[in-house]
Amino acid sequence: MKFFARVIALFLISVSVQKVQAQLQVGVHGAYAIPTPKEEGVKNSFGGGIQARYFISPNLAAGLEASLLSSKYTQDYGWLGSYTYKSRSIPITPKIEYFFMDGPLRPYAGLKAGLYLAHVSAEGESESESFFGFAPKVGLQYKLPQNLAVFLEGDYNFVLSKKAARDLGADTFGSKFVQLNLGLAYTLDL
Repeated sequence: MKFFARVIALFLISVSVQKVQAQLQVGVHGAYAIPTPKEEGVKNSFGGGIQARYFISPNLAAGLEASLLSSKYTQDYGWLGSYTYKSRSIPITPKIEYFFMDGPLRPYAGLKAGLYLAHVSAEGESESESFFGFAPKVGLQYKLPQNLAVFLEGDYNFVLSKKAARDLGADTFGSKFVQLNLGLAYTLDL
């Protein structure tokens, strides 16, 4: 939580000190998530999301991203039968990104950190929890005419497990997954 507060404080200080470029970029994306390491029976997730970024300077942006990732798979337990599992993950993460170039092709890198909501259901039973997680990210944005841009980005998400689970000897990271986003962004000149 201290890390999250520091990121917000840094953003607010940067906005108040620097000359603001006043550009807001909003976008939508399709998402594909691959769990790592790959577990038997667990499928990759598909989904989509929305994002917004505010350019503090021509190369530095801060924003918010939210995605919905879902998967469905069946596990066979022999004479016990098979169960169908449905899982949903909803990362809601503030982010900060640095764009290396200002031109039609703009590579960038960044970090997002925030709340990861998880929901799993199987044969009428369900459970939901929330976790803290973070993800380093890299991306590439290509400017199109009329304030549009297409982007491709990838992040490696680390979802932290609860403290009680860590005390029992569980892995510090409850889960890890690669998320690939392909989307379209629109820039508003304010």
